[in-house]
Amino acid sequence: MNWYKIFYWVATADSIKGFFDTVSNLFLFFVIVSVPAWIFLTIYKVGVQSRSSSILEDNSEEYCVGELPGAIAMYKLVTRIMIVSCICCFVTWMCYIFVPTKKDALLIIAGGSVGSFITSDSSVRQIPSEITLLIRNKLRDEINDVKASTVNELKDTLAEKTKEQLIQMIKNSKK
Repeated sequence: MNWYKIFYWVATADSIKGFFDTVSNLFLFFVIVSVPAWIFLTIYKVGVQSRSSSILEDNSEEYCVGELPGAIAMYKLVTRIMIVSCICCFVTWMCYIFVPTKKDALLIIAGGSVGSFITSDSSVRQIPSEITLLIRNKLRDEINDVKASTVNELKDTLAEKTKEQLIQMIKNSKK
């Protein structure tokens, strides 16, 4: 396993996710603009085609030859832009969703390391599950007791001290 590649991708994960977010918003803008244009051109094209077919049935010369081909060309262009934008928008949204953030990537790597340690270490596999549950519950209770007693003691201690004693206590704790 090449750790440099893993650390590189973890370091750049947030930037990559931001890139996909920006690009998906850009393609979404193109979709939002092209869909109404496509609807308008579809209605226009249908109207021109129905008018030209009725004119051709009457054998009159009022039909403008450049009107329909221009509408069809614009319709094809807008349709291509809309389809490409929809596909690119979907792909970049999926990339945005499935690319992990730096926090997610570190959690995945750490969880995988812990999982591989537990599955490969023979001494961990020999511990029955009841004992691990008991240890976990006891540790949780101890942590809660320590937090509660420390907070209460610290409140009482800090209330009794003077300003100079608090400053001295902070200086000593930093050493």
